[in-house]
Amino acid sequence: MRIAWFDPIGGASGDMIVASLVDAGAPFEEIRRGVEELGLDGFTLEATRTVSHQIAACRFLVRTEEQGHRHGAHGGHGHAHAGHHPHRHLADIERIITSSTLSDCVRKNILAVFRALGEAEAKVHGTTVDRIHFHEVGAVDSIVDITAACLALELLGVEKLYVDPLPLSRGTVKCAH
Repeated sequence: MRIAWFDPIGGASGDMIVASLVDAGAPFEEIRRGVEELGLDGFTLEATRTVSHQIAACRFLVRTEEQGHRHGAHGGHGHAHAGHHPHRHLADIERIITSSTLSDCVRKNILAVFRALGEAEAKVHGTTVDRIHFHEVGAVDSIVDITAACLALELLGVEKLYVDPLPLSRGTVKCAH
């Protein structure tokens, strides 16, 4: 059985996860082709090499028109920018994913990620999954990150995924909430 183990000592973002999977051998061009099967417009993908703290790594970027900026991570530091995102409900995202030609396994995993995110949002807001709408997580770059990560795991043949606890920290971020 092939497993993947993430040790998120610096936190975790979709870009960081995808970049690490590309470094582990997931072919970027196949990831790009798979993500294009979503039928979404307004984004481009890049994978470049970078060195951060004397460590060479992949840098995965999602450039979007809806945000008017680039969204990416490398070397353990994610970058998020405030911008306008369409507010999608879980059903909208499910339609995008189920209408794609991605494999059944990849679609199932993407939907499971969004369902878990939806349940967490619903709990925080005291409502149901069907009534919540995603802000940043419903944006094209987040949909692309999650799809790329699930696709990369399949391309690597990963059957089981383990993640160490995320580091605890304090601070503030600007977001829709």
